Amino acid sequence: MDTLLLGVDIGTTGTNAAVFTPEGKLLAIGNAEYEVSMPHSGWAEQNPEHWWQATCKSIREVLQQIRGVAVDVYPSEPIPEDYPFIQLDNVILSPHLAGSTTDVEKYHTKMIVNDLSLAIQGKKPVNLYNPESWEKSFFNKKKAK
Repeated sequence: MDTLLLGVDIGTTGTNAAVFTPEGKLLAIGNAEYEVSMPHSGWAEQNPEHWWQATCKSIREVLQQIRGVAVDVYPSEPIPEDYPFIQLDNVILSPHLAGSTTDVEKYHTKMIVNDLSLAIQGKKPVNLYNPESWEKSFFNKKKAK
């Protein structure tokens, strides 16, 4: 089986998933929408625990088939020390970027794919949430065996 990479974007109205080759070629895109409650004008509410639990379960299952995952949305930020993926060597965690600038939509996917490509090559990604984790990372080809 070829090495594939999965990216998951948990958004306001749905979750998007994409599968890439290590070279960044897009192989598949998936989308799942979920309801948003609007109890008052200008308010939007969701139960993030429902979609988060489903996302964690599905990622754990696909981790047996893929080399790495990048995650940029969490139930709360900063992420807690007991976050379920923080100890996994084949997970890249980054801060949520949605809406931070007008150029985010244009550049964030490229930035993520570039960092994933660096990691696959055994090179340290540019945008690490916890750079100290690189030393023990599954992707770090220079780590002590």
